[in-house]
Amino acid sequence: MTGTEHPLVTDYLATIEREASFLPAGRREELLADLREHLAVAVGDEEDPEAVRTALERLGSPSAIVAAARAEEPEARRRPSPPRRRSPGRGRSSRPSCSASRGSPASPAPSPPWSP
Repeated sequence: MTGTEHPLVTDYLATIEREASFLPAGRREELLADLREHLAVAVGDEEDPEAVRTALERLGSPSAIVAAARAEEPEARRRPSPPRRRSPGRGRSSRPSCSASRGSPASPAPSPPWSP
């Protein structure tokens, strides 16, 4: 078994392929080919799962590799990330904060209109 045929390596590459689905097909295949080449050298004929895990950890997590590939993509070809959802009841309130309604310590409180 070669390094790229090890089950841990095939799972690793499948995860990267899935997470990099936003890349154009040619760029995604280039990324995977580079990784396969690197892993063939780094893992070699190693069959010990711990040694293979160590080689994969040195290379980086699939999400880190995909994030680096995303950063290298020209802005025009990037697919926007889906908006993050906020949990109900969390986030900013529409009410003004206490410091906004009373004046902040850095500025004096506004004078009432009837004061001299």
